[in-house]
Amino acid sequence: MTREIPKRPELPQRFNSLIDKITDVCFLAVDEQPVDVVFCFGSSKQKQQIADHITRLFKANISRHFIITGGPVDEDKNIESIADAIYSYLDMDLKNSCTVAIQNTSTNSKEDIEHALHFLQPFKTSKIGCVARNWAIGRQSLYLQKYMPQAELIMMPYNEILDSGIELTAENWHQSEEGSQRVWGEVLRLDTYGNRSDIFYPSELKAKIDFLIGK
Repeated sequence: MTREIPKRPELPQRFNSLIDKITDVCFLAVDEQPVDVVFCFGSSKQKQQIADHITRLFKANISRHFIITGGPVDEDKNIESIADAIYSYLDMDLKNSCTVAIQNTSTNSKEDIEHALHFLQPFKTSKIGCVARNWAIGRQSLYLQKYMPQAELIMMPYNEILDSGIELTAENWHQSEEGSQRVWGEVLRLDTYGNRSDIFYPSELKAKIDFLIGK
């Protein structure tokens, strides 16, 4: 698969002076309060961790409605989808007592929502919990906000485990080359997807991203 934006792009020369501002736009505050539905963006890695995170939200009485997304990791439709794999790891009590909608045809974050709109429509004016990787939850929530502008979005991220095995957090992401490159790539995605209107892109955020990019 050819990536539109590299997984680990080159860092700008003034990177060290931008760390606090990058953290501000990529890592949003966690707010695990009860919601009407939890929407989970798919990820090809950490499927067990995502399932454990969803189960923990269920046991904390966050919601009794969950939407899990993510199609096969490549074009071979015979391979188990991300959403089905996450579902297989869920706690049995959750499966028996909650409504869990599975959207298993999407190939990216935009499609995660587009292919699940029929599940989301009953919650268009509700509180929606957003589950995604911690450093990407800002962008993921902007996808949701574009399609569900009347909903109240509540951030419920999980920590990313990098290829090196490091657990990436808002405090340590800039302390490794891999973490720095991954999160800088997120800034580039916000710029690219925001300017072509894939996501909700308010002028205040655009101004912050333009500063980081150096426009």
